[in-house]
Amino acid sequence: MNEVFPGGIFAGENENGLQLGNEFLTLFFSKRNGQLSAVAAPDGNPVFGKPDEMFQSVKIASGGKLNSYPPKFKHFYSLEPENMDESGGATVFRGWFSTRLPCGVEFIVVCEDPDWRIEQILEFEVRQPYVRIDWKITNRKNTEERLRALTFQLPELTFEKPLISLPGAISVPDSEPEKMPPLTYCKFGAFARNENDTFCAAAWTTDTDFMNLNRCSQKDGRVFFSQEHRCSGDLGKGDAIHFGSDYILLSGGSLNNAIESFRGHYRDKGLTDSTPRSPVARDAVIFEANVGAILFDPDFSYCPYPTLADFRSDLPRLRSLGFNTIQLMPKMPFPWYTVTQYDDFHGTYGGESDEELKGFIRNAHELGFRFLFDIVLHGAADAQSSRKGIERYQVRNRLFAAGLASGEVNPYRREHPDWFRYDENGGISFIHTWSLDFDSPELAKLFTDHLKQCVSEYGCDGFRFDAPYWGCEPNWRKGYPLFPGASFSRNVKLLRDAKNELLRFKPGLLWYTEHEHAEWRAFMDMTYTYEESWLLWRPAPGQKLPIYQGVIDAAKMARWFDLRRRVLPRSDIVLQHHIDSHDSWWNEADSAFARDKFGRAAARLLNVFCMFIDGAFLGYAGTEKGDEDFFRKMLAIRRENPVFTLGSCDYLKIGSGHPRVLAFFRKYREVESVLLFNFSEETSLCRIHGAECLSGTVLRDLVDGTAHRLADELKLEPNGLMILSAEK
Repeated sequence: MNEVFPGGIFAGENENGLQLGNEFLTLFFSKRNGQLSAVAAPDGNPVFGKPDEMFQSVKIASGGKLNSYPPKFKHFYSLEPENMDESGGATVFRGWFSTRLPCGVEFIVVCEDPDWRIEQILEFEVRQPYVRIDWKITNRKNTEERLRALTFQLPELTFEKPLISLPGAISVPDSEPEKMPPLTYCKFGAFARNENDTFCAAAWTTDTDFMNLNRCSQKDGRVFFSQEHRCSGDLGKGDAIHFGSDYILLSGGSLNNAIESFRGHYRDKGLTDSTPRSPVARDAVIFEANVGAILFDPDFSYCPYPTLADFRSDLPRLRSLGFNTIQLMPKMPFPWYTVTQYDDFHGTYGGESDEELKGFIRNAHELGFRFLFDIVLHGAADAQSSRKGIERYQVRNRLFAAGLASGEVNPYRREHPDWFRYDENGGISFIHTWSLDFDSPELAKLFTDHLKQCVSEYGCDGFRFDAPYWGCEPNWRKGYPLFPGASFSRNVKLLRDAKNELLRFKPGLLWYTEHEHAEWRAFMDMTYTYEESWLLWRPAPGQKLPIYQGVIDAAKMARWFDLRRRVLPRSDIVLQHHIDSHDSWWNEADSAFARDKFGRAAARLLNVFCMFIDGAFLGYAGTEKGDEDFFRKMLAIRRENPVFTLGSCDYLKIGSGHPRVLAFFRKYREVESVLLFNFSEETSLCRIHGAECLSGTVLRDLVDGTAHRLADELKLEPNGLMILSAEK
C-alpha cells in the first residue's frame, strides 16, 4: 500500500514495515513492535538504524518510590525515585492513521503492551526538513499507574565518518565519535555532519510543559541520540497524557543550514517572542555584590561588604572603574538566596531600615548606575529548613546553621500551605528551601505586586531572577490542577505574565535570569551563560582550562561560540558573560577568584574576553581587586567604542592560524575591529587570516596605540591580547 499526499509527503506499507516521509527524510517503523527502526535520506541510504531490523526506540519509566537519601548526602540536588519499572520492550504494532493538515500531514503510529498504549504523532510539513513527533500515552492497566518519564532513543547513527556537534554543551565541535565522552547532555540537541559539510542529521526535544533532556551517547564509536521527557503523574485506567515534541532533521546542506532549519521549530513551540529587548541590556557592565559574609565549609568565608553603608561608600570607586549597573544579591549569611518574606526588603538585601536601602539606590542612580534587585523564586526558608539541610547534606552546613536563628516556621508555610509544592510522600518539596508554587494565584499576585513595589518605591531598573527552575520538582499537591510534572515550566508563565504587566507599568525595565533554556531566552532580555563555564572558568578538577590544556584549539573554540549563538531562539537575546560570580564561588570555594585558580595574567585575559564578545559583562565584588587600573582601561575602551556594545560579532570571519590565539571580528556601521586573545603561557606569533574582509589597511591597537599592517606578523605576549581597530 502506498499513498502520496500534496507537497511530496508519502506513506508506504508492506508486510514488514511502515514508511512515512517527505522529500527530505523517511522514517521506518517495524510491523512487529510498532516503533522507529530507521531514518533514511532521500537517496534511500540509512542515516539512523537499519530499515529491516527491529529496534526499541521508546522506553517508559513508571512506578517506583521516592526514597530519602542517607544523612549527610554529598550532593545538593533533588531526590530521584527508585525501583521504577521499565516498559516498551514488548510492544506490538496496532496500526496507523493519517490526517491532512493545512501545511502538511499528521500520521499516528500506534503500538501497545499490556501496560501502555503508545501513540506516536508525526507531523510532516511541506518543504520542512524535519519531522515533529508528539506522544499520547494511555494507561491500559486496571489500576492507577504512576508515570515517570518517556525516553525516545533514535537507532544508531549509521552514516560514514560523522562529525558531531552539540551546540552549547561541554563538547568540542565537529568531534569524531571515538573522541567523545560516553554521555553528554546537550540542551539544544545533537547534530552530525559529513566530512564535506554537505549533509547533516540532527535530533532534539523541546517540551514547554515538562522537563526534558537531550543526550548524546557513544560506546566504541557507536553514537546514539536520545530525548527524555519527565512527564510525571498518575494515570487511572484509560487515562491518557499528550505531550511533546521530539524532532528529527535531515538536511542536504551544511551544518549551518541545518541549524537555520532547526531554529524554525521555535515557531512551532511558541518561542518566537517579538517583544523588544531592553535598550540597556547590551551595554550592561554589572557589579554583583552582597552585604555580609558568605560562609563556606569547613571554615572559609568571604565578606565583600560587612554593611550596606560599606557598599555605598564604595560606589564612586566602582563607577570610576567603568561599571554601570549594580546587582544587589540577598544578604549573607541569611537569607543567602532564600525567601523569608518578599516585603522584608532590608532584611533581605541589607541595611538597618528600608529607608537606608532606598538611599543606597538613590545614591547609585545619582552616580549614573542602573540598579537591579536579585530576586529569588525557588523557596522559602526558616529554622526548620536549615535544620533539615544540616541533616541531609555534607555541604553548606555553615550557611544552614546561620539560618537556625530565623523563625522556626516561615509565615508563608504557617499561613499559606497551599503556596508550596508537595512531594509524592505528602511533604513540602525541599532541596535547600521549601519550594514555592507560583501556580497559586494569590502567591503569583503577591510576587508581581512585589516587583511593582521594587520599581515604584525603590526605583529599581530591572531584575535578575535566580535559578527560576530550581525547586521545580513534580508538584503532587492534592488538588493541583495540572499533571504533576508540568509544574517544571510554570515559572516561565509566571515571569512572562509579570514582565508583560510591568512593562506597561514602566517600559525599559531589564529582565534577566540565570536559566539558559530556550523557554527563557525567548522572552528575557538577558540570560546567564553557564554553557561556556567549562571553557572559561570551571575546568575539570585538577586540570587547566581546555584551550590551555590543548583539549580544544582556538578555531574550534570560536566555532563553539558561533554554534551556541546560532541555536538561540532569538538573535537579539543578550548573553551575560563572567569569569567571577557568586556561582563560581559556590563551585570553587577553595580558590574563589579566577586569579587564584589561573593566575592574575590569565584572569585578566579571561575577563577582557568576556567584556568584548557579544553581550554584557559581570564581575563579582572583588574580581577587580589589584587590577583596578586594568579594569578602568579595558572598560573605557568598551564604553567609548560602540562597536563593542552595539556591533555584530562574527567568530568565524577572522582567524589567526594559531592553535592558541582566538580571533573574532566586530563591526558597527563603518567601524571594524579585530580582537586577538592568546590563551597560552607562551609568546605566540600569528597573522590575521581573512583580512580581505576589512575595509581598512592599518590596524591600530586600542590597548597600546601601536599600528600594524594587515599582513604583519603579530606578537602576543603570554596571556596577551590585542584590540585592533581598522583604519583606512
